Amino acid sequence: MPAFYSKLFRKAFLSLLLALLIWLPVFYWLTVPLINRLAYEVEETAGRTILENVVQIVAQSHRDLEAWRQSALEAHQRELRTVLDVVASQAALIDAEVKAGRLSREAGRRQFLDWLRRLRFGNADYVWAATPDSFLVAHPIQEFDRRDARDIRDTRGNLVVPPMVAAAQKDGEGFLPYWWPRLETGREAEKLGYFRALPAWGLIVGTGVYIDDIEAEIRRRREAMVASLRTYLHGVRLARTGYVLVMDGQFDLVVHPYARIEGTSAARLPVPGTDQSLAQLLAAASRRPDRTTHYLWNRPEDPDNYTYRKVAWMHYVPEYDWYLGATAYVDDLGTSGDRLRDRILLAFLAGLAITAAAAWFFIRRLTAPILRLAAVARRNDEGDLSAVGDLRRDDEIGDLANAFNGMVGRLKGQIGHLEERVAERTRELEAWGGRLEAEVAERTAEVREPSPPAAGSSAVKGWRRNPRRASNSTSRSPQAPTAPTTKPPTSPPSSAPWPTFTGGSTRPATSSSTTWTARPGATAGVPRRPAGRPPPGCESNRNS
Repeated sequence: MPAFYSKLFRKAFLSLLLALLIWLPVFYWLTVPLINRLAYEVEETAGRTILENVVQIVAQSHRDLEAWRQSALEAHQRELRTVLDVVASQAALIDAEVKAGRLSREAGRRQFLDWLRRLRFGNADYVWAATPDSFLVAHPIQEFDRRDARDIRDTRGNLVVPPMVAAAQKDGEGFLPYWWPRLETGREAEKLGYFRALPAWGLIVGTGVYIDDIEAEIRRRREAMVASLRTYLHGVRLARTGYVLVMDGQFDLVVHPYARIEGTSAARLPVPGTDQSLAQLLAAASRRPDRTTHYLWNRPEDPDNYTYRKVAWMHYVPEYDWYLGATAYVDDLGTSGDRLRDRILLAFLAGLAITAAAAWFFIRRLTAPILRLAAVARRNDEGDLSAVGDLRRDDEIGDLANAFNGMVGRLKGQIGHLEERVAERTRELEAWGGRLEAEVAERTAEVREPSPPAAGSSAVKGWRRNPRRASNSTSRSPQAPTAPTTKPPTSPPSSAPWPTFTGGSTRPATSSSTTWTARPGATAGVPRRPAGRPPPGCESNRNS
């Protein structure tokens, strides 16, 4: 019989299966909501972390650019100091000639100013000289040479020479940035001026270098940083479709993953359900403590349906006047949780199937030998003591089978011994029954054939006239002798006062209307007795 159809197998396997099926919804209830919540929190944390990383990248790039700017500016300052050191050395040489008497002060002054007008360095840069009242006594440009510079202003409307003269008279030297046209192109450019006082000549000399090359290099490096940042951010994804954007102070989208939106103004993108534009909403979020905002937006695959909930985390970078933001669809933030949930459930179902299969195999292996042992027990119960278990196991079931086989063997031996003893007792009873039957027959014969009465008595006449009647009357006479008898277990019918026994004897009955026949192997009418003792009454009969 297959193990599955046994009650023990069904109870064990179905109980285990029921326990697993009950555990499945409990497991789902305990894990899935927690997984979804944790997945949302993980995705939210990932979005904030990515945004913070981008902020750090942008801030670090700004620090790098500013460090490079400062380094380049310091290099220009060193260059300007070197130039004026050369000018001061030349002025000292001429002054020494004057003091030596080889030149007059006027000739020496003229020689020094002519040398300044011819001096060039760098990218057509020059040196000028002015008196303490801001009069330019030497300048390579004719329109400024020997001219009052008290009212000369740069292209931004700021005075140039008077602030330098005042600072030189007070501090001896200094730097002043201003905007001035280039000699070769006439284009306005930022210039860094350096000035120094020459007390021996009563002059203030100054020079400058255009630092628009520094700003050009800064712009080039910044554009390279933006291009690198754009490439990096285009590959960043939050959840499934979330992304990181960069919006400048004019609300132009500097970086956006979708080309049709990148470079456009976020101020022209209204937010459905509000009176704000996307730029205003995102900028306002950057000023909140949590820097978070929610709004309705469309999807790329569904561009005209503004019903999808989005969340954005914003951060403002004042160094660049940028707004950095990370945004994602709320539904997508739980996608990883759904995938994780599906994998856990798949693993759980696979484990359930494996456990059920293992339980099937284990319980079947456990119940199959028990069923075989039960079949052997049924055969023994039906009387077939030759049936024994053939289990060979090294566990408790094997011990049970061995003990059962030993018990059946001992029972079989006891039954065989009992049968031998029963046969022996039966033979003894048959022998006793034969002797008892012979003795009963002898006594019965004596009773049925009494001695005739004495001659000449009145009984003789009656005997001769009617022997049967005489016999009956004699039997009823109180003087008639009666033989002691032993009453059989079951009384015969009244019409046969003495039964005739046929078992063990062939003597015919003298008179009867009913004949009793003893069963083979037993004496009729004789009750069983204990072994080794004669039937009751036999001892007295034998002694009488």
